[in-house]
Amino acid sequence: RFEEMDEFQQIKLFKRIGLKENKAQDTAKNKVLAKRFEFIINKTERDIIKNKIDPARGMLLYCASSYSFNDNQLNRIINMICDKKMTSGTQIRAAAEFFKRNPKQEIDERALEAACGVGVSYNESAIEAVIIAALSKYKFS
Repeated sequence: RFEEMDEFQQIKLFKRIGLKENKAQDTAKNKVLAKRFEFIINKTERDIIKNKIDPARGMLLYCASSYSFNDNQLNRIINMICDKKMTSGTQIRAAAEFFKRNPKQEIDERALEAACGVGVSYNESAIEAVIIAALSKYKFS
């Protein structure tokens, strides 16, 4: 069980894990989001990484807090963030879409990771090639 924080304490916590002052204040004003985000931070630090959250992970946890994941889904997302399998808000959004399409309690790890692009990376030349291919479809005169 976690001790509930007041708005000032929440702002301080949110800033510590990477939110800017304005974003921390806005988040603390949204009582539902603030309580959920506070819970996620405390759970992550206490149960998963057993340490303070770095700002990169903090921003991803903030992103995750804005979705309505059930407990099982949320635990999976937090673990994927902490294991650095999820490194972008786009992957978290993909997880939310995956869970909408697959609402069952049992999570197919491989399917979730594939849906979220876990392990997929692109180098500059690959990105450039895709952009050139897309632009070449259109002739600019």
